[in-house]
Amino acid sequence: MQIVHFEDILSLAEPILLVDVRSPGEFVRGHIPGANNIPLFSDQIRALVGTIYVQHGREQAMHVAMQDVGPRFDDLVAQVKKIFTDGRICVYCARGGMRSKSVTWLYNLFGLPVMQLNGGYKSFRNWALAQFDKKIILRVLSGPTGSGKTDYLHMLTRMGEQVLDLEKYAQHKGSVFGGDKDKQATQQQFENDCAFELAKLNIQKRVWIEDESRKIGSVIIPEKLWLQMHAARFYYLISHRNDRLERILNEYGTLDQNFLLHALAEIKDHLGLQNYQLVKSLIKKCEIRESFDILLNYYDKKYAHGQENKNWVGALVAPQLLYQKTFNKWHQVTV
Repeated sequence: MQIVHFEDILSLAEPILLVDVRSPGEFVRGHIPGANNIPLFSDQIRALVGTIYVQHGREQAMHVAMQDVGPRFDDLVAQVKKIFTDGRICVYCARGGMRSKSVTWLYNLFGLPVMQLNGGYKSFRNWALAQFDKKIILRVLSGPTGSGKTDYLHMLTRMGEQVLDLEKYAQHKGSVFGGDKDKQATQQQFENDCAFELAKLNIQKRVWIEDESRKIGSVIIPEKLWLQMHAARFYYLISHRNDRLERILNEYGTLDQNFLLHALAEIKDHLGLQNYQLVKSLIKKCEIRESFDILLNYYDKKYAHGQENKNWVGALVAPQLLYQKTFNKWHQVTV
């Protein structure tokens, strides 16, 4: 049985099919990006086996586990054969214990090119969190709501610049109107996806990132990355207010009315009762432009309040123009 470390997998030239044999609940909380879940146990059986292990010992727990798994051996092989095409298979569980050992043995029995991840998901998590220790040459793109920061980052990507898209991995656009928190990535998965992307970047070169609050929806930016963001150079994306309002209408104007009202209720105390009631009334009357116009004033004040103590060095003017401030003058520089 071949046992490999996660760093070894990254260096392999051949395709690697990652198979996560943990329960569905464990997989949802966090997994290695790109992994496929072929669970050895359901969430219920995993809990039962764990309880028996604690109360009656390892041997009794093994008997219960085998009663559940034995009849499904053929299905476990069929599932991996359905998705495996080329290269090698790497199996992992929580800590590189019995679950991944058992499935690796089974796949090997059927002649599949399989290996086991040393330390399992826990070892990957240690690797992932260590990625945020790296010193990164960050360039932070800032600008008020609706200025098109995400679109600008996409443009920079097309130009060959390195970009870390936090909202992409958070599966949320930041504000209360930016997505359903219940459908977001979990905290672990957000960290895993960000770390996986960071590992691909050349940290000797600059990396663009969007200016965010510490929380993006329900997930929190890792502290070490957050501290680097606030020590980085900030660039301001210039955009006229009318253009910002149009962009917001195009992006959020077709959202479900109930979703808009629910999101509005989350900022009721910050918005003020009078403005809250007015915006609520406008949304109910489908006067979306007028409601967003009022909300934009709120977000502009919130944005202005959060700009203190930032290392401002430049401004961006769409499209594809970068300006840096030197000796109180703006000089165009090449991105």
